[in-house]
Amino acid sequence: MNKFEKQLEKWNGGVLRGAQAKLAKILKVSTATVALWTTGKRHPSKGYAQQMAALFGLDLYGVTRLFEDSSRVAYPLAAENTPRHCLRESETPYTARPVLSAQSNSAALPLLAQLPPDGAPIFEDSDVLEWWTLPRLRTRGAQFMLQLSPRLIAAVKPTAEWAPGQEQLIRTPLGLLAARVFRQDGQIWLDIEGQKRPADPLEQAKGVIVFKVLLGEY
Repeated sequence: MNKFEKQLEKWNGGVLRGAQAKLAKILKVSTATVALWTTGKRHPSKGYAQQMAALFGLDLYGVTRLFEDSSRVAYPLAAENTPRHCLRESETPYTARPVLSAQSNSAALPLLAQLPPDGAPIFEDSDVLEWWTLPRLRTRGAQFMLQLSPRLIAAVKPTAEWAPGQEQLIRTPLGLLAARVFRQDGQIWLDIEGQKRPADPLEQAKGVIVFKVLLGEY
């Protein structure tokens, strides 16, 4: 039993059974998400950590220590007027992030609640639903993850340029879609699950989809 499980057991009146489901209901996340936090396969965001601190009667540092064995998560305390942060390789990208050394074979990606605004990809701590730790070689430049459907999550490398031959995240007047991009007769076309059509002038490339994860299979 790791530190997080011991804390869940204590919080649930000395009974571990049902504690994950109880916590999930309070935090409004799935039981599977809490289970993945328990095993260290995903990391709770700073927002969820703060909620757990209030539930468990701990401070933020105390919650951080619950995940030291498996995830080595740290949530530095930010100033009240902390500026928004860019997801650029030349900058420190996050105010709250898992502590992974440059030599680590793992990389951490934030699962965001929504696509960052136009311009340089930016987000705040409150936009992060949770952290994923993945093999560094698999991320290949991806800087964040988005949930495209109830079961599908995409890792995205931001770019506003069309990338023929690759699958891209595209903003449309109706929302976001994933499509393979190709060029035909000097025009950008989209292949959406086998249905091909020219790109609409109002559609904008927002990133290259580095890989996708089907929930339940990861």
